[in-house]
Amino acid sequence: MRQTILILMMMLIGLSACSKEDWIEKLSTPEERALSLRSLKALQSGNFGAVDAMSRSELREEVTPEIYDQVRGMIPPGEPRLQTVAANSHTADGVTTTLKSFNYEMGSGDRWAIVQITLQTSPGRTTVAGFRAYPMEQSPIAAQSFSFEGKGALHYFWLLTMVAAVVTTIAGIVMVIRTPDVRRKWLWVIGCLFSFVTFSLNWNTGEMGVAPFYFLIFGAGGGQAGPLSPWIFQFAIPVVAITFLIRKAMGVYRIDLEKVVEPF
Repeated sequence: MRQTILILMMMLIGLSACSKEDWIEKLSTPEERALSLRSLKALQSGNFGAVDAMSRSELREEVTPEIYDQVRGMIPPGEPRLQTVAANSHTADGVTTTLKSFNYEMGSGDRWAIVQITLQTSPGRTTVAGFRAYPMEQSPIAAQSFSFEGKGALHYFWLLTMVAAVVTTIAGIVMVIRTPDVRRKWLWVIGCLFSFVTFSLNWNTGEMGVAPFYFLIFGAGGGQAGPLSPWIFQFAIPVVAITFLIRKAMGVYRIDLEKVVEPF
C-alpha cells in the first residue's frame, strides 16, 4: 500500500529540471562560494579578525566580541555542507546591490545547526553582510525528509485525496473528449484542467492550510522549496470535471457507447 501511494505521489510531484548543485551554481559564483566558506570557517575557529577583514564596515561596527562568541558557540564542529543559496537585488540611484545568503548544514549526533552567511555585492566589491546560526537537535535535512515513519491517518487520507483529485480531473477530460454533442468542448477540456480552493499539508508537522482563491492544474501537487524546507502537499477540488461527470451521469449528453469503448 505504501509503495503504491509513493509511486503515485512521485508521479504527481514530478522531477525538478535542475539538481540542488545546479541551482547553487546558477545563483552564485565560485568566488562567492569560496568567500562564504572562508568566513564561516573563520567564525568556527574563532578567527574573528579574519571575519572583520571580509565584512562590510557597517557589520564591523555592529558586531561585538560577545556576539562573535555567542555565534561561535552555536556552530558545531565538522565540515560545512552548502545546501541552498538565496539571492535578491535592488537598484538605487543607478547602483545595483545584490544580497546572497549561503545556507550550510553542520553537525553530527545530537548537535546540529544551519549556518547562514550573507554576502553583499556592490560594483567592484563583495563583502560579508551578515551571519546567523540556528542550533538544532537533529540534521536539518533529515528533519525535512519525506518519510512515512510516524505518520497517521491524516497523512494517508491526504495522499488518497490527492490521487482522487488527479483521477477525477483526468476522467473528466477523457469523457469530455469522447462524449459527442458537447458544445464548446475545448472550453470544457480547459475547465477540467483547473481545480479550485487549495488545501495544503505540511508533511513533517501535520499543519494544514486552505487558500480559497488559489487553483491547481490537474488537481494536486507537492514538493520542497529546497532541502531545508518542509514537504508541502496540496489538492484542490476539480469543480468543472465533477460538474461534467455528474451531467454525463444524468444523461445530459448523448453518449455513443461503441465509440467510447472502441479505442480500448
